[in-house]
Amino acid sequence: MAVEWKPFFSAVSRPHWYTVNGAPLIYFYNAGTLVPTSGAGAVIAEMKQLFQTDFGVTPFVMVDRGYGTTTSGDGQFGWDTFTGDPSTHLGTGTTATGGLTFDNSMVKWDSLGRDDPGAIATAQTLIVKGPEILGQVLGASAGANLLLLETWNDLGEGTGITRNYDYYENGSWLAPSVFMDAIRASQCSN
Repeated sequence: MAVEWKPFFSAVSRPHWYTVNGAPLIYFYNAGTLVPTSGAGAVIAEMKQLFQTDFGVTPFVMVDRGYGTTTSGDGQFGWDTFTGDPSTHLGTGTTATGGLTFDNSMVKWDSLGRDDPGAIATAQTLIVKGPEILGQVLGASAGANLLLLETWNDLGEGTGITRNYDYYENGSWLAPSVFMDAIRASQCSN
């Protein structure tokens, strides 16, 4: 809490916090690397109490199912959307306490870019590239209150929908802003 949550929420003014029924939203994932999951509930409860002490409000916490079942989180979601719903790459639409419908999606995955940059993808390689996946996700999540778009390993390590310089599709290189353009277009009416 003191390392990440407190500096962030101290630096961002309260009117700019994303809230659920007045409670600031905090989302975090496990990705299967934090163990033992049996301790997650107590840690999350303590973190929420520390937040309440520092800011005078209890946060609304969305927790990755990778932490196991925990009653201290306000809602849970599936981080690994390739396994959870490979047809749309959407995590389960999670209706949590407070009526929040939170969709989570991993729209770009290139494990080769991280693990073996010289490798060539095959049909068996877990690799998804191209804006069609993003289009599917934006359409499928239209009813959600909040959509979190994940990417993983596109730049070797790190996440974010960033400028694109390496996607070749249908005989030409995609524009550097192809992913951001698709996201902006989905948020604007014609």
